[in-house]
Amino acid sequence: AWAVGVATGCLRRNATLLEAETWFLGDVAASGLAVLVADATRIQAEETLHEVADPQALRDLLPYIFDPHGEGSRMSVMLRPETAAARARKRADGVFYTPADVAGFMAAGIIRRLADDAIPLTVFDPACGSGVFLRAVLSELKLRSPGADAFDLACSCLYGTDIDPWAVDAAAFVVLADCFESVRARGLAPVTAWHALRLNLAHVNALRLDPGRAVPHDDPERIARLACRSMLKLGKLPDVTGKVPPAGPLAFQVVFPELAEGARIVIGNPPYANVGTSNDLLSLSRRFETFQAAPRPTSDMFPLFVEQMTRLTAPNAHGGAMVLPLSIACNTGRQFLGLRRLVARTAGHWRFAFFDREPHALFGEDVKTRNAIMLWTRQSSDINVRISTGPLRKWRGGDRARMLASVGFTPLDADIRAGIPKIEGALQAQALTGLMGQRHTLLHAVTHFGRATLSDALRADASTVFVAATAYNFLSVFLCPDSPTLSSTDEPTENPMLALACPSREAALQVFALLSSKVAFWWWHAHGDGFHVSKHVIETMPVG
Repeated sequence: AWAVGVATGCLRRNATLLEAETWFLGDVAASGLAVLVADATRIQAEETLHEVADPQALRDLLPYIFDPHGEGSRMSVMLRPETAAARARKRADGVFYTPADVAGFMAAGIIRRLADDAIPLTVFDPACGSGVFLRAVLSELKLRSPGADAFDLACSCLYGTDIDPWAVDAAAFVVLADCFESVRARGLAPVTAWHALRLNLAHVNALRLDPGRAVPHDDPERIARLACRSMLKLGKLPDVTGKVPPAGPLAFQVVFPELAEGARIVIGNPPYANVGTSNDLLSLSRRFETFQAAPRPTSDMFPLFVEQMTRLTAPNAHGGAMVLPLSIACNTGRQFLGLRRLVARTAGHWRFAFFDREPHALFGEDVKTRNAIMLWTRQSSDINVRISTGPLRKWRGGDRARMLASVGFTPLDADIRAGIPKIEGALQAQALTGLMGQRHTLLHAVTHFGRATLSDALRADASTVFVAATAYNFLSVFLCPDSPTLSSTDEPTENPMLALACPSREAALQVFALLSSKVAFWWWHAHGDGFHVSKHVIETMPVG
């Protein structure tokens, strides 16, 4: 409450916590929690807050300063080793907070394609965290409807869930700050506006949710929620009795009866972590085909959230947007094959933008990951599947805004089940179609694909071609040299390489020439992750 009050200019920079709570509660409640804190502790906390009481900075950083994990970045660990525990918790939980410009890019990319057909426009974030996507969606909605009341937009359009109760409370504060001018114009006590927003945010594991079904307009739960929201928007705190939801899967209409069949848009950043043992693995394997493919605790969680995106959207016009690891495009594990099969048969237009981790990363320098942004739109008339893609983008920090503004998509006519090619422009699309139409691949040109170390390579025969396991600006391809160039004091790397045994020296020279070509490097860039050189990418390379 103190942070929102200072950020919105309702409280002075040196306001106390007691003053913040008095402002937040207004005349709705007599006292809050601050009086329960020892004076010395409260004063120490206030002194710490006053050191960072910059209204504009607080407003810009609201989604992130409410991070329940606390400070724990690569830089903070270097400067203050005591923050290493918070960083470790974030990594273990797969917590990667989405930068505001990425959330804005995704919100604009999906809403501008659906807003005219998907009415009413309701948006659901299944892992909402402290509300960065809800904030981006509200900003986009205000741009589209400049005369609309921001508080009404937030109450009627924004929904979310999170497994962390702190996160859903914090998200309500973030959205409150962004629609506060509307709240102030109504003369509402902030606490009632906060509760109206919080009503749309549920503390629940989104993987428990199942597709909803339509409920009648006079459904008691629906009527009760709408009445509760109406009273809150009038500035009154109603007397309510909460119900503990049943264990196990929950139909969507049980949590959000006014949405019932689902939201028009599902948007977010799912956890980049394993499913783990805290989830009901048997239930997940029965309900999610992306988990049936690999039903174990070590399976990735984000494919299940992509599947949820297709399960929890409303009928007819709908869509979704998620920022994901690059593995959605190039990992050949069973879980990812299953995910791409799901995409390949789900009607609508699927667009994929891919981002490298060097020189700069989509999530910032502290979280070096390769990512994909997935946008999915389905108009009511769509019955077919369309795929559009783009290259693996690399950029420098100063070009970030221009890079995001210039993202375009190339229609792709290819089977994506084995992988989603990363291409740009009609010429590359034409080349890809031609190459993938070849009947033979490099697998047919060699007698054996194996592994070898550099020491093995230096003792190999003349009919074996070696390919290093990583690459960036070129593929490292070589034949056994006539005479080893390493001195006796050198220690060759033990990193394994691909060893392609060919039927003859002539065949080895042909394979070497092919893998050294610009086309081979482009093929690797289109099908790989921009760093690792996998056996799958090499052996599926087409040959005439």
